[in-house]
Amino acid sequence: MLKTIIVLRTKSLYVVLAVLCLSLTGIAQENHLNKNVSLQITNWNLGRVLTAIETQAGFFFSYDSELIPVDSVLSVKASNEKVKTVLQRILPKHLEFKSVGNHVVIFRPQKKAPQEVLITGYIRDSRNNQPLANATLYDPKGNQMTASNTQGYYEMTVFGDDQKLGLTVSKSGYRQEVVYVQPLEKSDLDFTLLTLEKPVTGVEPKKLDYPDVNERKIVQLMVPERVIENSNNLSLFERVPVQFSVIPGISTNGLLNANSTNNISLNLLAGYSQGTDGIEIGSLVNINRTDMNGLQIAGVANVTGRFMRGVQMAGMFNYTGLLFDGFQLAGMGNISMGDMTGAQLSGFCNILRGKMDGAQLSGFANFTTENVEGMQLAGFINIAAKDVEVAQLSGCINYSRNIEGMQLAGLLNVATNRVSSTQISGFANYAKISNGGQISGYVNLATELNSGVQLSPFVNYARQNDGIQFGMFNYADTSSGGISIGLLSIEKKGLHAIDISTSENLITSLSFRTGNYRFYNIFGVGFSEEFVMPTYGIGTAPSLGKRLRLNLDLTASGLFEYENTQWGQERYYFQFFTGLNYQPFKKFGVVLGPTLNFFRTQRRLEDQINPLSSYDFFHENAADYFQQLWIGGKLSVRLF
Repeated sequence: MLKTIIVLRTKSLYVVLAVLCLSLTGIAQENHLNKNVSLQITNWNLGRVLTAIETQAGFFFSYDSELIPVDSVLSVKASNEKVKTVLQRILPKHLEFKSVGNHVVIFRPQKKAPQEVLITGYIRDSRNNQPLANATLYDPKGNQMTASNTQGYYEMTVFGDDQKLGLTVSKSGYRQEVVYVQPLEKSDLDFTLLTLEKPVTGVEPKKLDYPDVNERKIVQLMVPERVIENSNNLSLFERVPVQFSVIPGISTNGLLNANSTNNISLNLLAGYSQGTDGIEIGSLVNINRTDMNGLQIAGVANVTGRFMRGVQMAGMFNYTGLLFDGFQLAGMGNISMGDMTGAQLSGFCNILRGKMDGAQLSGFANFTTENVEGMQLAGFINIAAKDVEVAQLSGCINYSRNIEGMQLAGLLNVATNRVSSTQISGFANYAKISNGGQISGYVNLATELNSGVQLSPFVNYARQNDGIQFGMFNYADTSSGGISIGLLSIEKKGLHAIDISTSENLITSLSFRTGNYRFYNIFGVGFSEEFVMPTYGIGTAPSLGKRLRLNLDLTASGLFEYENTQWGQERYYFQFFTGLNYQPFKKFGVVLGPTLNFFRTQRRLEDQINPLSSYDFFHENAADYFQQLWIGGKLSVRLF
């Protein structure tokens, strides 16, 4: 009597297994023998024990019931032990087992020389009896495999004896079948496959989202289609100490190389395996469908479908489909489609679709789609779609969302949200909010808030300036405790005032103040009987009360006689003014206070010197210059 367990026994078990199927959509199936189970069983028959393991671990046993003493009674105690360990205890010692797709096949190994038998037949769709091309037929005992042609026809040589042979029939999109036959009695065998059941509605488990490595162009170029079809059809786990391959499909593992995990893998041209747990070396390309743990070296490329833990070194590029933990070194580029812990080093470009904890170093560009907890160093551009905690260093451009470390670029730094530390660039820095420092050769922009320092020889801009701006031209809409220092500082909602002034030496001036009361610029022009005096100055006006402020101004003027013949003569006039600004009305004020004045002019022997003040407390009349110091006063009417 044969037993092929391919049906679900209870409704609850159907839900559990449907969730498992959904969870594993698009990824390689697990090795069921490595799953953990816990059992506390007393005096159960073996068949019932196997059913309990199936239910708990989520797979099916398949075996010839004549091999298994299902009615034998036993007790089992297992606490979070692997399935293979439990099976070694409860099954007869002469039996072996293997994980194949969603089954664990139990069989008895050959003890005598078997007879070669050529089995042939057709594999069809059970719904319409149409032939199925590229379906896979696998013999776990003999480790043989074949695939059907476009008419669904197959041929495979197996080793038959008086035992029943368990054959696995599978195709992507169809339910896998395990059928027990006796090739010596019948070698013409046809098989039919059912399509996969529809998933349970309303169940949405979280899936591991990563691209199928078989869809990568380099895999499709290097791996024959029939080998890819076999790998998609059959989920098999073989561990091989050493394998050698010429190209995919021609190797010591035969057609099973796509379903084998190797400890040492040597590929003359290209290799294609389930995974590597050790060392893999290839002259052109190494391809692992799932995981790589250890060292991969290739002349052209390394491709790992899922997890990479260790070191990848390639002449052109390295690719990892999900998670990377280690070091990637490539002459051209490194690509990781998930999170990375470690470092990527390439001659041209590094691409990471996930979070990074480590470093990216490239000759041209680095890209990440998630947070960078580390450093990006590139010859041209660094792009982090989200946050950077340590540094971005590039020869041209850095781009990120938030910066908690440093951005250093030869041309441009961009933080689309916040800078908490420093941006330094040769041309421009951009951020919405700058809480640290912006230092550039041309312009700094904080489109919402600057609460740190903006330093530029030319332009600084902040919508709200609560920090320091230092540059030739500074602009802010508003300021709350901030200060702008430069040749021209404009605050849209800050200080804008016009002064009409006169002084003790009958100099009348018209001036304009812009900035805020903490620091402002003064632009003006003065007039006397002999001179016109363009004026520039700076000042501050601390508050002394609701309507009273103290003005501290320092101005410098050039003196030009109305007669153009003397305009080439150097004359300078400096004034320090301390005045009280009383503002009785919102738009009107009066300013009065003393001044300290300094005047210096060049002279020639024939020149007659006309001092600006006749009551100075110091003067010096030398052969080639004249200078004097005096104390005066100034009265201004101020309009806001």
